Amino acid sequence: MHRFLHRVWALVQRYRQQGRDREPAGPSPDRLRTLHRTVARVTRDLEGLRYNTALAALMEFANSLQAQDLLSRQEVETLLLLLASFAPYITEELWEQIGGPFSIHHQPWPTYDPALAEEEGWEVAVQVNGRVREVLRLPPGESQEAVLAAALAAPRVAAALRGRPVRRVYYVPGRPLNLVVDREAAGPRPDGEAAG
Repeated sequence: MHRFLHRVWALVQRYRQQGRDREPAGPSPDRLRTLHRTVARVTRDLEGLRYNTALAALMEFANSLQAQDLLSRQEVETLLLLLASFAPYITEELWEQIGGPFSIHHQPWPTYDPALAEEEGWEVAVQVNGRVREVLRLPPGESQEAVLAAALAAPRVAAALRGRPVRRVYYVPGRPLNLVVDREAAGPRPDGEAAG
């Protein structure tokens, strides 16, 4: 946490030094999506008392801001407002440094647009007998049948199966898809290892 707070401090100082004349009018569409997703994640995690994942989302957001050349005021303010619940004193100081109205703790919680916060797609790792063979990018909320169909159509998964029937399918949304096949009828594996 100490290093993270130092990164936030440095980020705000960089924003202050960039000057108002270089400040973008607002975040780009991609950065705006990232901002809304972060607000949505932190809001849901705090409501669910999942503080570690809320902090992880804030760290990811701060890392994405560090990678940018210029920062918008909206991004910096949102970062500080979301972090204020966890680090009240440092965020109060930084809020004052960027010229925010009296006390960050009197400001309304950031809102998000559900359309912008919605994930465009999510990654599903496909394992064959416990080894990852493919990572698929799928629309959110796909059914097990749709995920399985996409996995079976992937060339690397098909090569790992080598025509063997799938004996079991283990899938929980948000987790890897695991396909279990018999090893006995297998010849040499695609990665050069002997069957066994």
